[in-house]
Amino acid sequence: MEEIEIVYRKISDLTLLDDNPRKISKRDLERLVDSIRINGFWKHRPIALSEREGKLYVLAGHQRIKAAKKLKISEVPTILYHNLTEEQEADIVLRDNINNGEWDFEKLQLGDWSNKADFSFIGLDIPVEDKQPEDEEAADEEQEDNEKEEGSEDDPIADEKEDFYRSMLNDCLYESNNEFDIPNLLLEEQAGKLLLPFAPWGADSRLRKDVATYHFYVDDYRFEAIWKDPIKVLTSGVKALVEPNLSVYDTTPIAYGLQQIYKKRWISRYFQECGIKVYADLN
Repeated sequence: MEEIEIVYRKISDLTLLDDNPRKISKRDLERLVDSIRINGFWKHRPIALSEREGKLYVLAGHQRIKAAKKLKISEVPTILYHNLTEEQEADIVLRDNINNGEWDFEKLQLGDWSNKADFSFIGLDIPVEDKQPEDEEAADEEQEDNEKEEGSEDDPIADEKEDFYRSMLNDCLYESNNEFDIPNLLLEEQAGKLLLPFAPWGADSRLRKDVATYHFYVDDYRFEAIWKDPIKVLTSGVKALVEPNLSVYDTTPIAYGLQQIYKKRWISRYFQECGIKVYADLN
């Protein structure tokens, strides 16, 4: 089996296997997209290729290529194998996706790994042992006590802010100067100079609290999550926001497009009412 060095190649020059035995859920693909957006396309895990009949076939990395396409990445690191037999190709395809080890959950839970990484954000599920009903009641009581202690001692200001944000989240109509009742933004709450760090919402772990300005030039599904629960954005410690951006195309029905514009402007006005500066999106 011969191989050459890692080379960046255009995705358009690569051919995916029609019978690739691996598949990925929408949720896991979104996580993979987030990972590549944050960390880039890791060079230590190049796309494995095999040349057959003048074509470069992908043996390992199909899902990463799907994620790269979503991010408009045109070139990826690859490694090309020559003169592989069908058996050798199959071996690479299958072994690339076999996990020969397992997690030591005790070390993950007892160590400081949870402080350095957000397990749920990266898709790492930590198993929870089954408890007897009495144990569950005791655990619930203990959790309630802990929450009370945290609320009273750890960060009462954060709790007060969240209560305020929720009190402002009313089913209301903001003033409008147009026939569609799309809310106006407050001029005095328009953002000025760009505050750094500046980052896309949802691309970082929720543990990060140092982002001053978030933008929403990301996949549309993230806006739906914000529309359902905008509190998470506010409690992130952000100082300013770019008005959410949604995809509207020439073929989008006018009524649907107006609804999306209404929703993004309403949520932006709500952010302003909560004291967050907003950059208007004119796209």
